Amino acid sequence: MPYSAPASKATGDLISAADWNQNTITNVAYVKGRLDYGYLWLVSGKTAATNGAAIGSYESTSDKVNFNLIDFDATAIEYASWQLLLPPDYDGGTVVYQVYYTHAASASTDNKCVWGLSGTAFAEGETVDLGFYAVVQSVGTPADNTAYLLHISAESTAVTIAGTPAASELAIFRLSRVATDINDTLSVDARFIGLKIKYGRT
Repeated sequence: MPYSAPASKATGDLISAADWNQNTITNVAYVKGRLDYGYLWLVSGKTAATNGAAIGSYESTSDKVNFNLIDFDATAIEYASWQLLLPPDYDGGTVVYQVYYTHAASASTDNKCVWGLSGTAFAEGETVDLGFYAVVQSVGTPADNTAYLLHISAESTAVTIAGTPAASELAIFRLSRVATDINDTLSVDARFIGLKIKYGRT
């Protein structure tokens, strides 16, 4: 909900109750929405020892813009992960995510890319060999198959973090490209740029 600027009034004008109430309700909701969520931006993850995606890079042709990338295969499920401390204002609940990525020229006309994310968290004294909950998918649907456009996947449904996640705990997020999914039709590597995670705040 966007911020709603108060209606312009001339000096001496009275503000009606309807104007006052609507403006107050709109702007309180806006502020609350800004405070309810925080965001993590994850790049340059570690590729998995088993079925790991490849570390890559790209320099744009004309303006020599350089990107650090992770290349996810078009035919096999590959993984990369990030380890971090959950933010001190994290509320312990589920998260949602979006993937920012690009790709080289594709032979496909339908270039959907299916991503999957799971997470797990660790407290003092817990085993580090702790499994993930079910992978939650997010689908990127590019407008066309032109090479090296920025694509942003749809916001996922809720991702439950395994363990007993809490503020400031160690967490691992694992991302995959679910290349074997029938809805994944991108014929070339998906070149990962960054992962945006939205979390609830206390």
